[in-house]
Amino acid sequence: MHPQVSLDVNSATAPGAAGYDLVLSRKALVSESVAAQRDASLGGRYPHLSEQFRRLVELRLQIAETALAGPASGEETHTDSD
Repeated sequence: MHPQVSLDVNSATAPGAAGYDLVLSRKALVSESVAAQRDASLGGRYPHLSEQFRRLVELRLQIAETALAGPASGEETHTDSD
């Protein structure tokens, strides 16, 4: 990451923070699109595995929701410095 961008992102009020959020949102959309294409392709090639593919999509969604929700109340958080 460019040093100036990393400095701007560290402050929630910095103009760079909005740009950083935009970049992350775009990356998430691209990743989701690629995953959907992959799932459709694999589902078409292996119809007998459709139930397992559906379950995999559900698990990915649960993992994403848990990660976005952050730590539960009273739950310890860990960082690279821990």
